[in-house]
Amino acid sequence: MTLTFQKQLLFLHFLTAFYQISMAEHHFDWKQIGARYYRKIGGSKEFDSYKKEFIESAEELLEYPLHLLGLSSLGTITPIYFTGPMQGVSVSYDYGPIHATTDLAVFTEDFQTDAQVLWLVENRGILTRMAYEKNFLLDSKSLVLGIDGQLRSAHRRLIEQLVSNVKQVIIWTDVDEAGLIIAKDVGETVQKYRSITKWVVPPLEVVLDVEEFQSRYKKAIQVQKEEQEQEIGGVERWKKWISP
Repeated sequence: MTLTFQKQLLFLHFLTAFYQISMAEHHFDWKQIGARYYRKIGGSKEFDSYKKEFIESAEELLEYPLHLLGLSSLGTITPIYFTGPMQGVSVSYDYGPIHATTDLAVFTEDFQTDAQVLWLVENRGILTRMAYEKNFLLDSKSLVLGIDGQLRSAHRRLIEQLVSNVKQVIIWTDVDEAGLIIAKDVGETVQKYRSITKWVVPPLEVVLDVEEFQSRYKKAIQVQKEEQEQEIGGVERWKKWISP
């Protein structure tokens, strides 16, 4: 997330304030961060104007949810939707309907999968469509994970847990600027591991080279932006993408 200079300066104060209170308190709410740091009337409101932005930026920087570091009363739990087999210490999912876990679970469980193909898709529409094809998922030993429009720290953590178990990863996003960024970021995450990485590019093909993917995507964006759901392809096309 891009911050102006004034926001950047205030954000540094926020990080310092958060570090100080997290070292002293096991649990604290939002208002306590500014109050303890500034120790003046109105100090509890110093960070209020940028609450959502600062929380998101801090979690992106730390790659960890702030509520697991002591911040309470956020009232938000990030759901992560997927379909396919996934096992944790205290929970197990199989092929079937769409499942959901949370950012809390991802940072407290160690998830694994016996799937061979990990699909990372931007939109729920694609996830829902692929979940309908249960036989395809079973036959191809696929797990489909929905990024839901934004690659959060919890998504990144779960991807890192799962990718070490699979043979190949297929990244599929919208054909627009946001989709390009998401696909590139996801690619950087998974390419640290030995699995084969493929990107879906227009017109419904896969490439294995990140530079070719970026080039194809940028050209496609200039011609026509489109959402994933406009061109899904279907089972036969998906099978070709998986094939060597």
